[in-house]
Amino acid sequence: MFSLGTKGKIEKRSNIGVGDKAISEVGDEALFEEASTILVDKHTSLKIGNQFKLGAHARLYVNSNWSLGHAVKIETYCAIFARESR
Repeated sequence: MFSLGTKGKIEKRSNIGVGDKAISEVGDEALFEEASTILVDKHTSLKIGNQFKLGAHARLYVNSNWSLGHAVKIETYCAIFARESR
């Protein structure tokens, strides 16, 4: 399940993948810039506060339960992922 709050914007060629029985909730006024990627593994959750920004070509790989606060910015070409395996 993916939910995006009010005034959220997903630009072209962005990829949002949410696995089986996973949850991805994004607050208001979020921006997913061009060609950005969020992948949420099955049976996990990603909760993001308001005014989130994922820069162009940035990658966020979630394989455990994550929570990000308000006004978090992950800038262009940045890749964030957990090093721990399940």
